[in-house]
Amino acid sequence: MEVAPTRRDPPPVDLLGSRGGHTAPVTGAAFSPDGERVVTSSEDGTARLWHVASGALVAVLEGHSDEVNAVTFAPNGSVIATGSEDGTAMLWEASTGAAHSTLHSPAGGLWTVAFSPDGSLLAGAGSAGMAAIWDARDNTLHATLSGHSGLMWTAEFSPDGTRLATACEDRTAALWDTRTGARMATLAGHTAPVTNVWFSADGTQLATRGDDRTVRLWDGRTGAARHTLTHAEEVHGAAFSRDGALVATGSDDTSVRLWDARSGAPRGELAGHTEAVIDVLFTPDGARLVSVCGDGSVSVWGLHTRQLQVRWDGGLDAPLMSVLSRNGRQLLIVADDTARVLDLETGAYRATFPGESHLQPDVP
Repeated sequence: MEVAPTRRDPPPVDLLGSRGGHTAPVTGAAFSPDGERVVTSSEDGTARLWHVASGALVAVLEGHSDEVNAVTFAPNGSVIATGSEDGTAMLWEASTGAAHSTLHSPAGGLWTVAFSPDGSLLAGAGSAGMAAIWDARDNTLHATLSGHSGLMWTAEFSPDGTRLATACEDRTAALWDTRTGARMATLAGHTAPVTNVWFSADGTQLATRGDDRTVRLWDGRTGAARHTLTHAEEVHGAAFSRDGALVATGSDDTSVRLWDARSGAPRGELAGHTEAVIDVLFTPDGARLVSVCGDGSVSVWGLHTRQLQVRWDGGLDAPLMSVLSRNGRQLLIVADDTARVLDLETGAYRATFPGESHLQPDVP
C-alpha cells in the first residue's frame, strides 16, 4: 500500500566517533553483509571499521603507504580488502581489523577492488591499464588482464564469477574470462571515458556508464551491443531491477528515468528532483527505487505506482556515492568529508563516520 508523499528533515545527528575520523577525504565505503558494520577508505592512507548501531570506531586499518582508493567486504563478511595508490591490495580480518596479507599489483595504483560472489577471487584494477585477479584463499596471482590503454575505474564480477567486466578511461569496457584471464570482448561505442559497469542479477545483461551522457546496454555473456540510453546531461547512476526487466538512470538533468532492459524503450520518469541525481538503487524486494540527489536529499519511490513515497531532505552536502545494505533497509551515503547511514524506514541517521572536516583541533 502506498503512503502519501512526505518531506522530512532527519533528526539532529551526533557526530559519533568524531575523534577517530579520517584526516583526509573519504574515497569509498561498504556495508558488511549483515549490515552491522561499515568500512570506509580515505586519502589519509587508511581504512576504518565502524559499528553502525553506535557509530563507534572499531579499528583503524593501517599499512598502505599512499591513498586508499577502494574498500570492500568479502561476501561472507570475514575479510576486508583495500586497494591503494601504492600499488597494493591488502586483506584484513573483519572482526579485528588486523592485517592479513599484502598483494602486489601489476596494475599500478589500484582504484577498485572486488570479490567474486563466492569469495574465492579478488580483482583489482588501476592506473596502468591493467587488472589483476588473485586467489583470495592462498593470495597468489591468478591472472593479469591487459589490453586497456588508460585508467581502469571499476571492475565487477558476473553473478556466477566466470566473467569480469572492467570500465576504462580509454572509452571502452571489456569482458574477461576469470579462469584464464583472456579478453572475451571489447565493448566499444562510448565517446568518452567509461567509469562504471553493472551486471544484471542473472548475469545476462551488462550496463556501462560513460561521460558521454549515456548508459549503454550489452549482452552480459558475449558483450554484444544492445541499446543506448540517453539523457540531456551527464548520467551519474544506473541500476538493474532484481528481475532484470528495468534499468533506472539518474542524471544532472534532474531526472530519474526507467527503461525496458530488453528493448531499451523508455518506461517512465520519476519527476520531482530539483538538483542533479547522483545515484539510483532498487531495493532487493523490487518494490521500491531509491534516488540520491546532489542536494543531499533521498527519495523513495513505489515502482508499482511510480509515485514518490517519501523524501528526506538534508544530511550531506554534495554526496558522491551511496550503497544499499543487503536487506534494503539502510542506505550508506558518502561525501568527501564524511559517510552516514540512513534508516530508510524512519529517516533517522543511525551513525556518522566523519572525515577531515569533522575533526576538531586539540585545545591546550
